[in-house]
Amino acid sequence: MGWHNTFHSVKQLLALGVDQLIGWGTAAGLSPAVAAGDLIIPDAVIISEYKYSTHHEFNNEILKHIAPGLRWHKGLIYGAEEILDSVESKQEIFAKTRCIGADMESGALAQTATENNVPFTVIRAVSDPVYQSIPKSVELGMTEDGGFNTKKFIRAMSSRPHDWLPTVKLARNFKKARKTLNIVAKVIKDQT
Repeated sequence: MGWHNTFHSVKQLLALGVDQLIGWGTAAGLSPAVAAGDLIIPDAVIISEYKYSTHHEFNNEILKHIAPGLRWHKGLIYGAEEILDSVESKQEIFAKTRCIGADMESGALAQTATENNVPFTVIRAVSDPVYQSIPKSVELGMTEDGGFNTKKFIRAMSSRPHDWLPTVKLARNFKKARKTLNIVAKVIKDQT
């Protein structure tokens, strides 16, 4: 998880001769128009003042095969350098960039792919909409490599009982995001 790990992973893939990259996972929703479980296939990734265009033909091919009931969005996604854990931080970035979603990996993927002339796309499902904060206990349980330290999480939860309900809501929304990603994975598998 995060910029640093993504950058190194992409470099390793490029060294192996990979000729197209796909960024995959969950995202924070920034726009009020995006809900938990919605699919985001952005036209571009924004990092600071830079804009990196995704592979539009590939994006359109995926969207052509998405079932009618699945909500999806095109637009911009923001390459965040840190977890956007509050409603205020999400609203601030949306106001500045008009990005509909954000994650911590797409920026490194977009920049590295573009620098190496490799087409890329980003496929993200919303796990925490703009109106939802990330509970501090959940954040404390996250590890730098994208894993989750259950012991640290339980310790944090024991001293922060007010985090229980927001954590349950976040877990439900994460489940919606995973369901969306599973649907898209099947679409991609069926097309290859």
